[in-house]
Amino acid sequence: MRAPLLLPSALLLLLAGSAFGDVVRLKNGGRLEGKVVSQNDKEVVIETDVGRQTIPRGDVEGIDLGRTSRDEYEEKLKLVDKQSLLDLADLADFCRKKSLSRELRDVYRMILRLDEDNEEAREGLGYVKVEGEWVLKARMKELEDQKRKKEEEERKKTAKEKPKASLPTAGVGSLEAAIAENAEVDKAESEALKDFFGGTAPTVLSSRNFSIKGQVPPEKGRELLDLLEKAYAELNAKFSIPAEFQMYKAGPGKRLHFLFVNDKATFNDLLPWVESKYRKLDPNFRKMVQESGRMAAEGGAPIAVLVQREGGLEGDCLHMLGQTYIEAWRGNVPAWLSEGFAFWVSTTRLGRNTAYCMTLTEYGKGSVAEKDLDTAYAVLVREMAKDGTYRPFRELMVRGLNLLDYQDLAQSWATVRYIVEGHGEEFLKFFKAYRANDQEKTLKDAFGVSPEEFEAGWKEWVLKNLEAETKKGKEKKGKDVPKKPEPKKKGS
Repeated sequence: MRAPLLLPSALLLLLAGSAFGDVVRLKNGGRLEGKVVSQNDKEVVIETDVGRQTIPRGDVEGIDLGRTSRDEYEEKLKLVDKQSLLDLADLADFCRKKSLSRELRDVYRMILRLDEDNEEAREGLGYVKVEGEWVLKARMKELEDQKRKKEEEERKKTAKEKPKASLPTAGVGSLEAAIAENAEVDKAESEALKDFFGGTAPTVLSSRNFSIKGQVPPEKGRELLDLLEKAYAELNAKFSIPAEFQMYKAGPGKRLHFLFVNDKATFNDLLPWVESKYRKLDPNFRKMVQESGRMAAEGGAPIAVLVQREGGLEGDCLHMLGQTYIEAWRGNVPAWLSEGFAFWVSTTRLGRNTAYCMTLTEYGKGSVAEKDLDTAYAVLVREMAKDGTYRPFRELMVRGLNLLDYQDLAQSWATVRYIVEGHGEEFLKFFKAYRANDQEKTLKDAFGVSPEEFEAGWKEWVLKNLEAETKKGKEKKGKDVPKKPEPKKKGS
């Protein structure tokens, strides 16, 4: 005798809230909501939130098929830009509202492909942060046991060994000691590169955190390494990061690498070697860098290959230090923060910026490549703030790199200055809590304001603090003083 199908009322209530859209009506008055997987003359199989249910056909009064939340998810997944953190964040919100836990985990994995340090996605997938590294909760006990075992072994080993006289060692900031330590590896790389430079081995010099290669005199290479190490140390000190910490974990030797060449032909000849040793280029990016003769470094792929231009190598080095520093520290960040921070780093040490972001599109009229970000930009930013010709911060926050014009970049630079220099206590909290997929929450947590309130504070700071710089800029003549900008059209 077949047992009757009995479902507790609490279970029926749970199933009634299911994210699915099919309904199986039972002869005993009950109903199951979910996704009908299969049906025949003998049985109906339905997938519900609490598992798969098999119901004898004789117990079924009727079946109502409907559009499910998973159907909606599949439609949204086809339309979403999988390279956009904002789009993926919206898709994650949809999954949470519809209780699509399995799909939500899939979206979190997509987010981590773009931002491997994304806190929300990591926690949603069961990770916790231990000593700066994400590990699965399931591995916590294993790691703790390994740590205890290692500490015990080290304690026993130290107890058996007799104290030895310590040899003098070079400090973290000892440039020449670091160059000497890396000399053997650098020499091998120099030999491997000489065929690209007419049989003459190029300069290859590496400090603790940086490497300079290519058609650069050795003494110039040392100057650049010294500049970079000092700027890097100042950034670490400002952000309360230990001096011995190495930011560029993705690069060989955990360094940011610069490869300078004198002509585009050599640049293009070197790209296959760069791809084999440092990073693989997708077709669109390779085409862009081949045309421009400039391959910028990124936080997750710290190698820059550059055909030298007027303006000095220092600007290129400092600009990319700033860009990769913020990306390596905070993961994938929006264009205004990446470029604004890069400009701030270079102008802080050089007084001007001589490097510019590269995109897959042309800037068109008013190309940023024709502008120097120096005191003339202080003039520009003040005029924008005074006349209201800047872009609303809510729009700047989500504007893509390809769409930033020189006014946007000047505004980004001034915005980073406002955060770092105008809010000595809040800026560290802002950068540590920064979340690219929820910038408004970051502002609220760090400053307690909305984007509009933040913008008002920025405007007031610009008008008050850039006055001296604008006066200095107005004393200049010719192209250094930018023309008064046209008002921005909202959404343009």
